[in-house]
Amino acid sequence: MKKLIYLSAVLVLLFSLTLASCGGGGGSNGGNSSGNRGGGRVLDGYVIVRGSQTIDASSLKNAVKDRSGTELQVLNSWIGAGETEQEKEILIGDTGRAASTAALEGIKTGDYIIKQDGEKIVIVGGSTESTVKAMNYFIENCLSADGKSLNIPADGYTVRGEYRFDSLTIGGVPASEFKFYNAGSLSDGKKMFDWFAHEILGAEMETAKELKDGEHYIIYDDRSFMAYEFEIKVEDGNLVILGSFNTVRTAMQYFMETYIPSIAEKGKTYDITEADNVLIVTEEKEIYTKDQLYNALEEVYNDNERFIIGQEGGEPETADETMENFYKASGKYPALIGQDLGCYGLDLRDKDKSFWSRAICEYVDYAAQGGIITFSSHWRNPTGNFPHTWEDCRGELGHEEVWAELLTEGTELNAEFMEQITTDALFLQALRDNGVPIIWRPMHEQNGSFFWWCIEQEDGYVLNGSYFVNLWKYVYKYYTEDMGLDNLLWEFGPNKTNGRNYQDVLYCYPGDEYCDLVSLDWYLGGEYNLNDDGKSYERLMETGKITNLSEFGLSDGLTAENPEYQERIFNAMNLLEDVILRMVEEDGYKMAYLLTWTEASRDTIGSMMRADQLMNSGYIIDLTEMKEILDSYK
Repeated sequence: MKKLIYLSAVLVLLFSLTLASCGGGGGSNGGNSSGNRGGGRVLDGYVIVRGSQTIDASSLKNAVKDRSGTELQVLNSWIGAGETEQEKEILIGDTGRAASTAALEGIKTGDYIIKQDGEKIVIVGGSTESTVKAMNYFIENCLSADGKSLNIPADGYTVRGEYRFDSLTIGGVPASEFKFYNAGSLSDGKKMFDWFAHEILGAEMETAKELKDGEHYIIYDDRSFMAYEFEIKVEDGNLVILGSFNTVRTAMQYFMETYIPSIAEKGKTYDITEADNVLIVTEEKEIYTKDQLYNALEEVYNDNERFIIGQEGGEPETADETMENFYKASGKYPALIGQDLGCYGLDLRDKDKSFWSRAICEYVDYAAQGGIITFSSHWRNPTGNFPHTWEDCRGELGHEEVWAELLTEGTELNAEFMEQITTDALFLQALRDNGVPIIWRPMHEQNGSFFWWCIEQEDGYVLNGSYFVNLWKYVYKYYTEDMGLDNLLWEFGPNKTNGRNYQDVLYCYPGDEYCDLVSLDWYLGGEYNLNDDGKSYERLMETGKITNLSEFGLSDGLTAENPEYQERIFNAMNLLEDVILRMVEEDGYKMAYLLTWTEASRDTIGSMMRADQLMNSGYIIDLTEMKEILDSYK
């Protein structure tokens, strides 16, 4: 019995010694390992050579010093002119030495190798991370307790990582031949790229700065205009992960957690093709229709005790910023926001598609909450006759012959003009495709001399109103018939006549069939003067259309930088009591909405002060109440 106990103890001791040797333990990373025990090697005379500045060899250097008191020299792998590599080297990573190169052949990013090659000791992984793992394993298992010798298996030690596929192709092309390309403005695609390269393929993959013909790419693209969708698709020889500003990160997560794992379940060898394309709807949000919007506006228009007040966004402010500025000033979110698609707002022609995607998503989100959106566009003067690049909507167009040329296909003026209106049409199309109706107020204040499309040109020359009507109908036809924009409520918006300074508000009226709403732009100059000479608002109401104040602001005499002074001379409650209620109660006018101009121009209710009192007065409809009204028509 004693002999049996003694024999068992000896076996346990021998097994423990075997595990302590480099070749006896299991592989790390949960991978496959191999190695047979070899003889010891004395460290005397060795130096450490690291292959990259990113690899820190100090842990190995310190381990040797702590155990033996000997400090090994650490060298970079670069060899200068007239120099030669040393005979005894511990090679960490890809040093460019023949021994490192041979060990790296066929290795994947999750693999690592520890081996002897003549007098060289090779410690290398398929990536920096794997090399560090190899070095740590080497310290723990191959370096002797006294730090003076090594015990490395005769045939080395190899760890193979676990990979989803033995062979993965995309459209018949090996996935390892693809490059990564970030097509939008977001940089977080690198997380997905690294994951795909290292964990799926086990290979380093190049990131491209541009797309080239004849090459293949995995593309991460945040430029979709569909707010609540994303796609993963094989297209034109590439694998595209396409989402909007709202969904592209969800698309990346889906690609990593669902798409690739589901493909891996089909086999270790797989070819991703168009048959694997997916389109995912992330959310189902019901947005009011154009007819429902009109009905809601009509309800408010006929209610003399409830009104909508909105705010125009700044340059290049998108929906979220406008909403938050309004909320910060009033404590409530607006039922209406406006924006200019031209030089006084988003300036779409100079923005990339990533910006478009973000702006579209924010407007779609706002509409889904019950918010109403109104757009104008200060189109660039197609003649180039403008005083400043930041106000390229100014200047004159010219007399009758130039207006005729503008609408003549094949002319330079027409080509320039079409480029601009097409840019806006594409943006409006994207909102249509997301189910969002828009109050569209193009070529406003046309009865004055403010912009190139106005009826009064240089030296006070006034064209016949038919020239503007032809321009309006030209744009109307192009948008509704050619571009299919059936999501627009067209709003005709002249400027207040200001006595006899400008033409009558209906001088350029295109006709009932070419607009749905009418509105007035009015900047208050002091005393209430809406019903003075010209009766501007009353004339617009005579059309029988829903009538609004589509642009309201204050003259310099009613604005002040000092908040206390501003509150005294004109505040948001003055807007309610001395303007809106006076319109309704004294003049008998109706109004669905009033849109103030931008915060930068100090025309918002926040700039006026007492915005919170206005929004809590019981007269003004906020975003929550607007949604309830719109929902009642669904």
